[in-house]
Amino acid sequence: MRKLYLIYARNVGRVKIGLSDDPVKRLKQLQTGSPVQLELFAFRNYQKAKVKEVELHERFQHRRVGGEWFELNPKDYVDLLKEWDFDPGIHFTKRTIEIIDAGDTAFISFDSKSLCRVEVLEYGRAKNSASVKILEKIGRGVGKIGDSYVFFADEVRKDPIDALVNRVTM
Repeated sequence: MRKLYLIYARNVGRVKIGLSDDPVKRLKQLQTGSPVQLELFAFRNYQKAKVKEVELHERFQHRRVGGEWFELNPKDYVDLLKEWDFDPGIHFTKRTIEIIDAGDTAFISFDSKSLCRVEVLEYGRAKNSASVKILEKIGRGVGKIGDSYVFFADEVRKDPIDALVNRVTM
């Protein structure tokens, strides 16, 4: 059965929506010719995978940047994860403390199916903590706009995809 996949191009914020019998092998093939780090973000088996791929390409036509590559917004990723009922899991090996300062805008995810855009109130690399205030909810999520929380510093991410795969561990 063919799998529909999303391969994410790190640092350029683009995603490839494609088909493969083996998405991991396809990732390796694409990585060979790519100047940026690629990651297999999500995949799903479909009986009629080609039909679903065409549907997604048409749905995101206004975000196409070339071929099967798209610049999706955070809500698009959240919607796709919900539709696919896909959990990218917690990737502890990808957890790093980013250079984020008070006043910056960043993202957190409580469940890998929703995001919160947050304002960073305090960010302590040495203490490994970040105080944030929710500015926008994308998906159902936890909390309300205006709520403040303190998280581990590596749970507050500049990139919404990183937030989805490095969700808050409460």
